[in-house]
Amino acid sequence: MKKLLSIKFAANFMLTFCIFFIFIFGYFVFAYYIEPQIGLVQYDPSFFALNGTTAKEYTLHQNTFSQLFKYGSLTYGVVYSLWVAVNAALFAAFAFLLVLLVDRPFLALSIPFAFYLVQSFFMGAFGLVKYQFFQAVFPFNYAQQPIWTSFVPTAVLIAICLILLGYFKVSNRMERIQ
Repeated sequence: MKKLLSIKFAANFMLTFCIFFIFIFGYFVFAYYIEPQIGLVQYDPSFFALNGTTAKEYTLHQNTFSQLFKYGSLTYGVVYSLWVAVNAALFAAFAFLLVLLVDRPFLALSIPFAFYLVQSFFMGAFGLVKYQFFQAVFPFNYAQQPIWTSFVPTAVLIAICLILLGYFKVSNRMERIQ
């Protein structure tokens, strides 16, 4: 049973990771490579008082992960897609572990979502917006921060998953599952 749960956990993590990576990277490829060729959207940088030089500088300082554009747009797309995929997989792991520990599956699957919302609310209320889960994964509505600030909420999520995993191993839940 232990091996089966390990395989299911790994499959859950990897499947979530792959789906979110493909999803985000697909949008990136469309936005940066396909859409400019099609011309569906008309961009007018002069509206923002930008020319070719200032537009490039603005892009590098626009939001947290846009710092990666100095290494190329493909680097930005791959790294950001990996980042979203890792965070999605960690939230899936959080939910998976809670399903093993909580007797009510609906409640177990709801807790990560509630935790995401409550953590974001309290970080905003205490003036720590840069440490919200939302800002760590989708930092497009806040001023540019150093990339390390995105690692803080993710490290908290990793710690929670490790604590839940440790608790699962020391509790008698494995016997009750079998």
